[in-house]
Parts: sequence; structure tokens; C-alpha cells
Amino acid sequence: MFEITAKFISVMDVLVIGENGVDEILPHINELKTALVNFPDMPLNYEGTEKVKGWADKLADKQASDCLTEEETRQLKLDLDTSCQQFKDVVCV
Repeated sequence: MFEITAKFISVMDVLVIGENGVDEILPHINELKTALVNFPDMPLNYEGTEKVKGWADKLADKQASDCLTEEETRQLKLDLDTSCQQFKDVVCV
């Protein structure tokens, strides 16, 4: 549980400091995705894994030198924040 929360924070920190390059974000997203997929007994009502997978796929389709738009960055921050909170809510019950 702690590891996944730390990975959420790690990705969000990258975005908060203004990094928006695919090569800067994708490794963190992939680590988070792997941790979520491998989490034992993930509740079925947890939607965050699919959101993170979606972002991993979207970023993987871009060039390493590409940057997220301001709109994409804001959406990614929101998706990560809500997914992290939901993870805490459904797992830490």
C-alpha cells in the first residue's frame, strides 16, 4: 500500500515541478501501473488502474521528446489525484 501511494506521489511531484516531457513522465507512470497491476486482491470497484493504464498507453504512443499540453497535464494531475484518493479509500478501509 505504501509503495503504491509513494509512486502516485512521485508522478504527481514530477508534474508539480513543471516537467511535462514524455521521457520524464512515462517511466514513473509505468512503475505505478506495474505496482497497481501486481497489487494482490485489488478491489473490483477500483478504477484507477485503468486510468493509469490509459495514460501509459497514451504516453507510449508519443515520441520521447513530446510534451504534454497544459490540458493533458491538468487532466493527468486530476486523474492521478482522484485515483490515489480512491486507492486509499477502497484499500485502507
